[in-house]
Amino acid sequence: MGKTLPLLAIFLLFIHPVHNAKILLASMPQGRSHTGSFMALINEIKRQGHEIWLYMEAYPSEKNFGLKDRMLKIASQYRTNPFASNEFETFQWRHDFDATSQMFPFFYGAKSCDIMLQDHRDYFYEMVGEHFDLILTDTLFAVCAYGFTSLNKASHVLMDSTHIESATGSMRAYGINFALSPRSFMPVQDAEFRPDWFRYRLSSTFEWIANFLISGIVVNEKMKASLAPVAPSFSFFDYQKEASLSFTDMPTDLLGPFPRTNDVG
Repeated sequence: MGKTLPLLAIFLLFIHPVHNAKILLASMPQGRSHTGSFMALINEIKRQGHEIWLYMEAYPSEKNFGLKDRMLKIASQYRTNPFASNEFETFQWRHDFDATSQMFPFFYGAKSCDIMLQDHRDYFYEMVGEHFDLILTDTLFAVCAYGFTSLNKASHVLMDSTHIESATGSMRAYGINFALSPRSFMPVQDAEFRPDWFRYRLSSTFEWIANFLISGIVVNEKMKASLAPVAPSFSFFDYQKEASLSFTDMPTDLLGPFPRTNDVG
């Protein structure tokens, strides 16, 4: 008993009390729809007692989903939401959305980041320096959020509001054969996938290559240019690879068979 008490005292010195985590959810600009798709998980995290803050660039406001507000509110009389583009909205109704089309919303996200850094750079640095235990970032269009998250000391998790696309899946080293997986961007006139047919495998392969070139080179360079004043070494490849985890709200049976070692469905 005499030896046990000193050992117990030493052990107690190294016990850290469990605390509620401070977590930031960083969504795309004006990202109500994406944020809404994450709320099943977010509400469960809140139920467990953790503190959730919401960030997005809002023009000029957006609903906070009952989360603590860390949104950047941009005055609409001075700046216009880059995503409020008649050309882009018309395009979505008149044309098939394919792998190359995703350039445009990423460019709008980069433009929103340009606005933040031109008018609210102090806010960007506030987000860099603020303590968070974890940052959950939208995988789509949240360019400034990627920038300050890459400079913040917190670990980050990638939040997919849709299916995991072939380019980002490859960047994260998922063991998926995308030639045998349905395309992310199915044409309206042929919304079928038959892996036993060569033409479908060929189409998936071409989309995989195009998706990777667009995301890995074109979009990556656009984001690097926007973030250059504050994060000159930013790389979308590195940001994907350094994520602690990935989460998708897509039903598991629609994702296809692939390893579940580094993602949560």
